[in-house]
Amino acid sequence: MGEVYPSSGSCYKKEKRLKSSSSWIQVWWAQETTSKRDVALKVIDLENNHKPDALDVLQKEIAIMRKCSHKNIIHLLATFSCGSELWLVVDFMNRGSCGDQLRAKYHDGFSQEIVSFILQQAIEGIAYLHGEDLLHRDIKADNLLIDSSGHVRISAAEFRMSQEAQRNMRRTFVGTPSWLAPEVVEQESGYDFKADIWALGITVFELSTGSTPFSGMKPLKVLKCILQAPPPRLDERFPASVRDLVSSCLQSDPADRATASRLLHHSYFEIAQ
Repeated sequence: MGEVYPSSGSCYKKEKRLKSSSSWIQVWWAQETTSKRDVALKVIDLENNHKPDALDVLQKEIAIMRKCSHKNIIHLLATFSCGSELWLVVDFMNRGSCGDQLRAKYHDGFSQEIVSFILQQAIEGIAYLHGEDLLHRDIKADNLLIDSSGHVRISAAEFRMSQEAQRNMRRTFVGTPSWLAPEVVEQESGYDFKADIWALGITVFELSTGSTPFSGMKPLKVLKCILQAPPPRLDERFPASVRDLVSSCLQSDPADRATASRLLHHSYFEIAQ
């Protein structure tokens, strides 16, 4: 990192609006006008947000993003106020997300060489987060961003500190239904880092086949399947090593799931060499 990015709206030229996460948040591809460096701008309209705790949540997210410094995590480059808006300047990943690529071009999933290349980088980022006492809480292909060189960074949208997860577990229902771990759906005993590992297993399935195991189901049926059906598995069309990796992630008992650090040494990643 090391490069300094200006903290003024006049120093950035918005080029194209990208997808937005809500009515009060816009995401733009922009250029820093002096250096012509590409960036992504997350523009948050504080006046039109009516959630009472939104500012507190944003401040916590910004503090966490500032703490993160890893090659496979989106970097917060600058943050500042611009009128009634809060602007966050982050890395611009010009190929969008892995989910975007699946929907646009790879409807039946990526080759295993590409999957392993993406996953190795994603797991390095997840291992870093867990080592920093952070949960992501929304691992999926849409939150794995890529650039034209194939570099993968994890979107920071759902990062949370996990001190409570270590002391008394989390009981907050956060994430996208198809990727939720059983313990997150149950909301009984709470959850910890292993919920990210379950979501990673579903993401491996998604990257390999082009969809999740619960694709096309209504949300309530998805939640019922997560709780009552056996954990999803890839079929025998796929190499034994990737099937074993998915099995290592998708265990009903969180204690039986692999850690991110352990997954980095899985035999599957010999494909990526």
